[in-house]
Order: sequence, then C-alpha cells, then structure tokens
Amino acid sequence: MDESDSLGGCHVKKRPDNVPSGQWGTNIVFCKPILKTVTDDETGEEEEQGFFMLKTYTVFNADQVSGAERFQVKEEPGSGNTEPDYGPAEELIAASGADIRHGGEKAYYSAGGDYIQLPNRERFGSVGAYYLTVFHEMGHWSESRQHFDRQDLGYPMCELIAEMASCFVASEIGVPNGEPLENHASYVKSWLDAMRGDSGFIFRASKLASATTDFLLAFVREPEPQEALVV
Repeated sequence: MDESDSLGGCHVKKRPDNVPSGQWGTNIVFCKPILKTVTDDETGEEEEQGFFMLKTYTVFNADQVSGAERFQVKEEPGSGNTEPDYGPAEELIAASGADIRHGGEKAYYSAGGDYIQLPNRERFGSVGAYYLTVFHEMGHWSESRQHFDRQDLGYPMCELIAEMASCFVASEIGVPNGEPLENHASYVKSWLDAMRGDSGFIFRASKLASATTDFLLAFVREPEPQEALVV
C-alpha cells in the first residue's frame, strides 16, 4: 500500500527504505464464526452448522499513517511513565513451585524432567516478554497436572492453549504484553490449518486456556468464602 490508500482522510505513508518489503504494517487474521442451515440427506431435517470465516488484513499504526494524529496516544502533563509491578508475577511463579532453570538459547518444558528451561532474563527483549514466556511454559507444565491428554489434543492445540493462557494470566496480574509478534510466526500456520479443518478448534482451545488460567492463578488467589448452609 502507498499514500494513495486512504480511509477517513488518512493516508498510509510510503514504506521507508530501511524497512524490508512486507514488513511495513502488521498482518492480522480475522476469524468470524458463521452459522448456516443445512439439510440432512437421510432425514430431511434442517440443522445449523458452524464454520469459521478467515480473512487476512494488513493494518498500520498511527505513526505509519499521515492525518492520523487524532488517534495517537499523547502523554498527559504530569502523568509520567510508571514501571509495571512485576511482583505479582514473581509471587505466582514462586507459589506454583515449578522448577524453572535458566541458561541456553531455547525456552521449553521438559515433560520427562518436569522442569521449565529458559534463556537468561537479559536475553529477552523486554521484561514483559520474559514473563509471557514463563507463563507459556507454565501452561505446558500444568497440562499433566490438569490431566490434559497432549496426544489427543495435538501440538497446535496445546501451543494455542499455552499461548492464550499466557496472555490471560499476564492481563490478570498486570504484566504488559512485550513479546514480539514474530515469535508467534512458527505457530500461526498450524493454528490456521487446524481451524480450517475443525470448526470447534478455537472454542475448545479457549475453554481449555481459561481452565489453565484459573489453574495457575489459583496458586495466588484467595479462595472465595463459602456461604453458610442454613438448615
């Protein structure tokens, strides 16, 4: 796209020479559930079936668009920048009792050794990226503890559950999402292929991600008081 592309008086700026082709803007996938009525050939009865409509778009932030100044976030006078509080993240990690080790170049959960391996913190681009990776691997760490059948769920489903749970947990305890989008690239194709082949894929993943989030947050949440039973 170039400056001839516009919407609402805004124009996408020309890609700078130092930005590689294909990296000006961000590619996103829009997923919308669709219901349609089909007729059973054997019974003649009509029923609704669901499937997903997937579309890809390229979006641009306000800095990449001229005429979009009204959409840019400006710091209010005296507000200043506040460093996020990572204490709740450390509290959750400690309360879980997960065996987390540092060193090497890769992040992974070892099912055989029941431990999480991470690169040293300084290898991450941001503090938020470090904690999101921790929560992702804790999602895998929790699979056997929640009695998930990894073989039955499959690799794409397990990765999506862990990724969604990581974002849910981070949002709940105030950790900013600081992980670069390119870190997700290796998963995206397998997720799209799975969604095209299974209309219920994203719903099951969301349900299990929510369960994983609750499982992890239970380590630091106060149990809700039980109402007294009056007899």
